[in-house]
Amino acid sequence: MKQILLISCMALFILFAKPVGAFEGEHRIYADLLTSKNSAQIKVAAKSIYNKKIRTRALTDLAAEVLAQIVDRKFHIDEDTTAWVAKVIGVSKSQRYTSFLELAKASDISRKVKKHISNSLDDLTQPSGTTFVKGRVDLAEVIKTLNEQKKQQLNAVVPDNFKKVAIGSTINHVIKTLGMPTDYAITFGSRRQPWVGTIHYSMLNLIFADQGSFILHYVAKSTNWIVKSIKPGAQFAGDLASHPMMSSSPQMMRSYIKTLVKQSNATQLDRDIAAERLYTDLHNEEFIDTLSWACRLLGLSGTDRYRSTLSYVSQNSRFRKLEKYARKTLKQLPAGSSEQYKQGDVLKK
Repeated sequence: MKQILLISCMALFILFAKPVGAFEGEHRIYADLLTSKNSAQIKVAAKSIYNKKIRTRALTDLAAEVLAQIVDRKFHIDEDTTAWVAKVIGVSKSQRYTSFLELAKASDISRKVKKHISNSLDDLTQPSGTTFVKGRVDLAEVIKTLNEQKKQQLNAVVPDNFKKVAIGSTINHVIKTLGMPTDYAITFGSRRQPWVGTIHYSMLNLIFADQGSFILHYVAKSTNWIVKSIKPGAQFAGDLASHPMMSSSPQMMRSYIKTLVKQSNATQLDRDIAAERLYTDLHNEEFIDTLSWACRLLGLSGTDRYRSTLSYVSQNSRFRKLEKYARKTLKQLPAGSSEQYKQGDVLKK
């Protein structure tokens, strides 16, 4: 009897257990961004899946589990991002998600999110022999598997292949030529549009270990991510004191930051040093303009890691210009629960 019970339990486990981390190519990037607990990153992933009409069950299940976590208040994600995640479920067209979305719609969520869940429910027209149940996708295991896959990519890039990717190349071409990036991040760009003003948009930064990185922007006409700029060469590996951002010259430091903002290719080290300088030079009048640019750099980071830094500057700066930039750029950062940069962190590296 015990053997029969054990076999039955194992059969149920096999039936309901979800494969994790079974993502390849650009889908792996979207899976990683979806599980980041970062509004900016989740939104980029959700928009990409929605606009490209990606209908793989693995990605849709992952998006559904993320939506469930948000609805249950386990993720602190903004309303607009949540709406985009809800729209991803509709792309699948599968009634596998009908009962789940109906339960989500009945929960305590905003009218905007309810509206997009309703729209997605209307799109679920294809019968399915299975039903999605929240909790069966183990997000912790997915994240663990994705991180292990990232580590396997280290030093896997063939240097000569880096030159085969040009501005205008698609994300698919980048991955086909170089394999998966060792890391990626979200950066932000902006442009002036007549009668509208400044428009901000998200970009993907694909990083390939010591070879360099590519900034991609999404082109609606081709429904694809396209390489906008290329940063060849190794990451900074010298003594920290020789880094351009550690300069005692405000002009030199400002010039370096302006280039980073313009090319959208700052590394985490660049941003961490910028945060450190905001702490150490907060009351140095010679650095007001330079530190204002540092605020802009952190505002374009796409991560909540620097919220406490910018909040501290906005509350403690005695210079109105710097206070203004700190408050303005703080609003650009997503809400989240990432580990915050603390004064002195970069000096410990």
